[in-house]
Amino acid sequence: MYGATYTRGEWLCKDAHRAGTGIAHDSVVGIVAKVRADFDEAVLKKVIELKSALAEIDRLLVGHSSRNDNLSGLARVDLLKAQALLLASITCA
Repeated sequence: MYGATYTRGEWLCKDAHRAGTGIAHDSVVGIVAKVRADFDEAVLKKVIELKSALAEIDRLLVGHSSRNDNLSGLARVDLLKAQALLLASITCA
């Protein structure tokens, strides 16, 4: 795998040229797999943390002076469904 540099080409076009010494394809595949796994893990962690953040918001709402129980209950259900859908969307294979 090589980097690329671009130079002026024909009308409204650029020409790509190989740059650098290159990296073996197997090394690139390994690096990409590790970075992808780290990113996927970070996203999963955030989605899981979302559930505890929603629980904290729910606890805070209990003490709010003008809370509407019906609306906050509907919101809680929708938010929990959204968190469950997010979790399902990133863990389904």
